[in-house]
Amino acid sequence: MVKYFLLFFTLVLFFGFSVLTDSQNQSQNQNPNNNIGDEISNSAKLQCPSPPPFDKQISNRDKGNTSTSTAIGAGYDKAIENITNEEYNISYNEDLNSYQSPNRSNNIRFIYYNDGFTAKTRENKIPLFDVSDKKLRSGDKKYETIKDWEIRFKMLELRSGVSGAAYKFDGNEFKVDKNKASIEDNNMRIDYTNNQQGMRQNFFIKNKPDGEGRLRLDLSAETKLNSKINQDGLLFKDKNGIEKMKYSDLKVWDANGKSLFSYFEKNEDQSSKISRQIFSIVVRDEEAVYPITIDPISVIPNWTAESNQVNAGFGYSVSSAGDVNGDGFSDVIIGAPFYDNGMVSEGKAFVYLGSAAGLLSFASWSAHGNQANAQFGWSVSTAGDVNHDGYSDVIVGASYYSNGQSYEGRAFVYYGSILGLSFTANWTGESNQANAQFGWAVSTAGDINHDGYSDVIVGAPLYDNVYTDEGRVFIYYGSASGL
Repeated sequence: MVKYFLLFFTLVLFFGFSVLTDSQNQSQNQNPNNNIGDEISNSAKLQCPSPPPFDKQISNRDKGNTSTSTAIGAGYDKAIENITNEEYNISYNEDLNSYQSPNRSNNIRFIYYNDGFTAKTRENKIPLFDVSDKKLRSGDKKYETIKDWEIRFKMLELRSGVSGAAYKFDGNEFKVDKNKASIEDNNMRIDYTNNQQGMRQNFFIKNKPDGEGRLRLDLSAETKLNSKINQDGLLFKDKNGIEKMKYSDLKVWDANGKSLFSYFEKNEDQSSKISRQIFSIVVRDEEAVYPITIDPISVIPNWTAESNQVNAGFGYSVSSAGDVNGDGFSDVIIGAPFYDNGMVSEGKAFVYLGSAAGLLSFASWSAHGNQANAQFGWSVSTAGDVNHDGYSDVIVGASYYSNGQSYEGRAFVYYGSILGLSFTANWTGESNQANAQFGWAVSTAGDINHDGYSDVIVGAPLYDNVYTDEGRVFIYYGSASGL
C-alpha cells in the first residue's frame, strides 16, 4: 500500500513540474524581452553572479593586499620605532641608587649623578655578524668579548677667567621624561639627552659668573683608560690603542642663538692607578647675551674593524666604495698594503657593506695582491659605475707590483653586481716602466666626457718621461663593456 502511495505522489510531482515549465516557456515566447527573473519577481531567489575574468581577480586581490599590507607594515614600523626609542629612556635603578640609561648603538650605559655622570661598558659580548639575518644558524654566529671600561665625569666649578670666583653646582633633584633628564640650581641647569647618536650633556648657564675673562667650566674625568685632550675634545683608548669613547662635538650658543667660539683645555694630569684628567671648556663670552648653552656629546665610534694581523697596515687607505650591490646603502673599502696572505706584504683590500643598521661587522668581500711585496691596497677608491650597470665598482692600487718591470705598479678594477663585487679583477692597468709605482693613487674621475659612464684616474709619481721621477697621471674612460 505504501509503495503505491509513494508512486502516486511521485507522478503528481512530475506532472506538476512539467506544467510549470510549459507555462514559463509560453510566457517567455509571448514576451521574449522578459527574463525569468522578472516573471517570478515575487518568488524568493538565490542568485550567484558570474565570476569576474581571471585578470580582474588578480587585480582585485593585489589591490586588497596592498592596502592591507601597507597598513600592517606601517603599524609594524611604528611599533619597532617605539620599542627602539624606549630602549634609550632614562629610568631610576634601585641597585645603583641613581638614574641610568642604556645606549645600545654606542654600547654604553650612562649613570647620572648630581655632579656629573659615569659612562661604562653596556655589554661585553659583541656580535660579529648581521643580527638582522634571521636565516643565520646558531653555529655560524660569532662573538667578540671586550673588557669592561668606565669613565667618571664630574663637574667641578664654573668661573670667569682663571682667577675668577669659583661657583659650585648644588642641584639635587632630577626631572626625567623618557630619554631626557635635567637637574638645576639657581645659576645652572644640566640637561641630558640619550639617543642613538650618543648621550648629549647640555650646560645651561643662566648668568655670567663674577670676574674678568672668558667663561670656564672645569670638569674632571677619572678612568683607567688612556686619555688625550686637545682643543676638539677628549679621546679615551684602551692599552691596545682601541678607541672607547669621545667627549667632543662641542657647540656653544647664547640667548640670541649666536654661536660662540669654544674649546677644550687641559688643566692637570695626575697619574695614579686611577688617572684623573682635569680639563676646562673655555668659551669666548665677551659679547654673549646670557643665558648661554654649552653642548658636548659622549659617543663611541659607530663602527670599527681591524685586520687582526701584526703590521698589516689596515686602514692605510680608506674610501667610500659606493653601493656595490645596489641595495641602497653605501659601502666602504679599506686597504691593508702590508697584509701577509701566503706572501709577505702582498696586501689586501676589504669591503664592508652598509645596511639599515650601519656597516656590517665583517668584510663581505676581499682581494689580495698574490705577489710578494706588491702592497695591494696602497690606495683604494670607488670607481663610480664604469659600465653603467647600476652597481658601483671599486679600484685598488698596488704601487710595488712587478709584471715585466720591477715595481712598475698596477691598478685593479672590480665590478659590482647584485651579488657584490667580482672576486677577480675585471680590468687592470700598468705603467710598463720600472719603478714608476703606478697605482700610488687611484680614484674615480667622474664622467669626464659625459657619456654616462664613470672614468678612473691613476697616479704614477715616479714615472720618467724627459725628467726623472716627474710622474704621470693616467685616465681611463668607462664604456658599456667597462674600462
